[in-house]
Amino acid sequence: MKSKHLLSLILFILITITAQAQYYNELKEIDLSTPENCKKAETKVIECCDYLFSVPCEENIKSLNAVVFLIEWMGATPDYSFGFNDNFYKVIKSKEIIAGRYYAAMAMVAIKENLGDNDDTFQIKAITKFLEYCENPSSKIKINKKLKKYIEAKNNNSLKEIITSA
Repeated sequence: MKSKHLLSLILFILITITAQAQYYNELKEIDLSTPENCKKAETKVIECCDYLFSVPCEENIKSLNAVVFLIEWMGATPDYSFGFNDNFYKVIKSKEIIAGRYYAAMAMVAIKENLGDNDDTFQIKAITKFLEYCENPSSKIKINKKLKKYIEAKNNNSLKEIITSA
């Protein structure tokens, strides 16, 4: 009797993992070759951003697929242009998994606020969104000195000064 329960549990876990992996694998099938398709994909982009900001910053296939899709969409959409804030990006670029949350913040701000020209307003909003995620203990992000400096600037309303200084 116990072996039937164990087998059922294993089968359930495999089905759940397969279903979740398939869902995020289907992102690869979304056609981003035309402006219209990129516009239609915005709902899925926001869904991926919401997912990334709702789970700990850990390596897993779902997060990886979501970030890859976001990067592809960011490169394909003609409606927004994206660029990194060089000063800020230097702080996070060595941690690709964390950088994926920055991409998500940029995509979310672009769509929800109709911004994306890499101006100060866009970067302040995107970096703020990213830093709010970092501050949440459930994100499981280890805050180093440089990142802490940006969090303190955000909390002191001096983020603009720090991201525009050379």
